[in-house]
Amino acid sequence: MKNGIDTMDSKFKHHLFLVISILLVLTQTLPPFNALIPVRDSIIYSIYIVFSLVLFPSLITRRSLIALFVYIFILLLFYLLGNSFYEDVNAVLIEPFTMLVGLIFIEYALKYDGEYKFTRWIVFSFVIADVIMSIISIPALQIQPNIIRMSGKRDVYEMYSNLFSFVIQYQTVHGLPFLFAPLIFLCRKCFKGNKKMFFFWGTVTMILFYIIIRSNAATSLILSALMIIIGFLFNIERFSGKIVARLVILGVLFFIFMQPSIVDTLLSSVQEQMDPDGMSYKRMGELKESIIYGESEGDLESRQGLYNQSLTLFIESPLWGTSSPERIGMHAWVIDRLALLGLLFIGPLIAVFRHFYIVVNHNLKHTKVIFTCGFASMLLLLSLKNSFGQGSWLYGFAFLPLLCRYIDFVVDNKMSKPV
Repeated sequence: MKNGIDTMDSKFKHHLFLVISILLVLTQTLPPFNALIPVRDSIIYSIYIVFSLVLFPSLITRRSLIALFVYIFILLLFYLLGNSFYEDVNAVLIEPFTMLVGLIFIEYALKYDGEYKFTRWIVFSFVIADVIMSIISIPALQIQPNIIRMSGKRDVYEMYSNLFSFVIQYQTVHGLPFLFAPLIFLCRKCFKGNKKMFFFWGTVTMILFYIIIRSNAATSLILSALMIIIGFLFNIERFSGKIVARLVILGVLFFIFMQPSIVDTLLSSVQEQMDPDGMSYKRMGELKESIIYGESEGDLESRQGLYNQSLTLFIESPLWGTSSPERIGMHAWVIDRLALLGLLFIGPLIAVFRHFYIVVNHNLKHTKVIFTCGFASMLLLLSLKNSFGQGSWLYGFAFLPLLCRYIDFVVDNKMSKPV
């Protein structure tokens, strides 16, 4: 009788965890929730973290979570000692808490989700929410082509505050590129085995890429296009000599296509398809000028100045971090954190990334290569841009690995089950 009660309690805990996890996904991917429940994300994350660790205290012993707690302690110590990089405690906690939530998702899935139930529910919660927001964003884009970019600076563009609740978040747009290589891989796996699944996931991929195009986020667009190409090139499950050969060929082709005349033709043809009033049109022009003539102008020039600013601070104090955090460029997450923390204090953060990649990659079956591509795209974006809240961490640390687990489930079941 006691064993029966324990089993019921265990099932209830898992069901409760699934429900609160789905609710968290919806609050972070559906902007109308922010309008209805104006609560700081750090508070929502704190409640979720406490509930999760109370329900499953064994999760706290996972190495990635331990390393992240050490990183949080270091950030709090910097803040309490008067470091001016962070304005308040919320600014200190919001980023690592978002990372922590993403890690809890994947650590729970790897430890308890042997039947892939949690994985499937979370993946489809993300997908449905993102597709819905992509579709309902279209009317607002007709009113203001840059509305998605503006949603990242709500306090600056208060005149559009009523529209922001009905457009996909700028943060989300910078998390979607991590998913395109796995999505293309999934479509290719479904093409012969299950046409309904192929149509479903193909439609999802096209909708998400369409909203990337309309978002006027040039970096996200370029990275998404690159990941789609990689998804088509690497329909393979493990690293082998063939992958190395394809990478060499890809590198040679990249070198060829980087010739000024070819770059001018390609980028000009892409630029012609963009809205002249959108930021992507302007950024594409700046990128073209930079590659062809070797000189940066406008926003691209200012970005390079911010990168150099942070890099200079890191070089001046590589071990302990800069004593002038107010001079950090705040435009490239990796370089900014190196400048802030130095090599000595950034160790726990590196451990988080390392352990996360090793554990996830070890537990994947058919998607090791494609997960590595998605993980590399996250690191590349963080090297070029600042972090984008849930766009960087929930999509990179939760949606990406869970999507790869879902693809493993689909391949193992030979597409015999419905989506």
